[in-house]
Amino acid sequence: VLFEFLTSQEVATLLGVSLRQVSNLRREGHVVAVADGVYDRASVLRVRNARAAHRQRAWTERTAWQAIAITAGVEAHFIGQTQRSRLKAALRLMEAETFVSLVRDRARVHRVTGHRRSAHRIAAELVNTGTAAARLGLTSAAVRIDGYATIAEVELILERYHLGQATGSDDAAVLRAVSEVSRSDVERINTAGDLLAALSLAESLDDRERSAGLDYIGSALGDRLAHAS
Repeated sequence: VLFEFLTSQEVATLLGVSLRQVSNLRREGHVVAVADGVYDRASVLRVRNARAAHRQRAWTERTAWQAIAITAGVEAHFIGQTQRSRLKAALRLMEAETFVSLVRDRARVHRVTGHRRSAHRIAAELVNTGTAAARLGLTSAAVRIDGYATIAEVELILERYHLGQATGSDDAAVLRAVSEVSRSDVERINTAGDLLAALSLAESLDDRERSAGLDYIGSALGDRLAHAS
């Protein structure tokens, strides 16, 4: 498969942002630059998917994880009580695509290659969400590496396994680095269900995966929050 590339202006037009915001997205790891002013199209499309339903600023990392915990039915106190109450009220009226958009800054994402020989070891070092595809109705989907760790842990994994930046939509390991919540917090949420896996699928470029992710999130928002206090 040939990789496709976009200029800075094409990225800005596709995402509806300024050139300065494109530079910010590059610096924060959201879009992948393959050269100065040249971007990997697949990474830009993933950002578009994550932002599709909501143009306002994403929630902070702590607020995003509080929303995820609430929706997953996990007790957490990442933000204050007043903020949590307001967040619960907002979530009761929220659609799945909007939820995906607002929690998009929950972690810094590294899409990497060079992992095949070490796949099982890398997965073991993450809070891995990549094995949930079958439970979400994607019975033929390949098992993937997609998981969370702290910033320090992700940096060590990148160095230890000599992982390089991935481009295109080919199979890549996805390492998601968190800084405002602990690994154990992420593990508690992941153990409670498949919401984290669904969030990853909802940002996919594959229509079937995206639909499966959004369906799960929509059900979680409806089922968990209908009786939330």
